[in-house]
Order: sequence, then structure tokens, then C-alpha cells
Amino acid sequence: MRFAKLLSEMGKQLDGKVEGVNFQESAIGVRSKNDSSFTKVNYYNALKINMQALKNAFPKSVTMQYANFMPVEWLPGKDKGYLRGIYY
Repeated sequence: MRFAKLLSEMGKQLDGKVEGVNFQESAIGVRSKNDSSFTKVNYYNALKINMQALKNAFPKSVTMQYANFMPVEWLPGKDKGYLRGIYY
């Protein structure tokens, strides 16, 4: 929620004045064996929520999420649908 509020405030000042805003790559080095609070479902859901918050905050500007890899999913052999879900 705090990140969405930050995006909203930035959007009020910058939307339409900047060409675009992009989020960093979706690949991360966190796994549940390193951080017991990490889950792939929560990470996937957080990406989707943050992407929507970004678009809501910057409706006039181009918004983008670099996504070519999701933790605990290796394509095509271990396709869990998370990366595909980012694009839909």
C-alpha cells in the first residue's frame, strides 16, 4: 500500500510530463529457503498489484514491467503459469 501511495503521488506530479515509467526485471534471487516469508504466489500477486498501481498513477504515460523470468519457474519444463499471467 505504501508503494502504491508513492506511485500515486508521483503520478500527480509527473504523469504526462514523463514519457514512461518502468519497473525492474521480475527475476529475483529470493527463495523460500533463503527467506521463509517468501512465496511464489505472493510475489506474483505483488507484481500484478504493483503493475496496476503504476498504470493507475500514470494513465497518460507508458508503463512497463520487465518480465522474462519468475522465481521457481523454468520454461518450458516447469511452467507454473506465473510468467504468462504477468502478460494477461
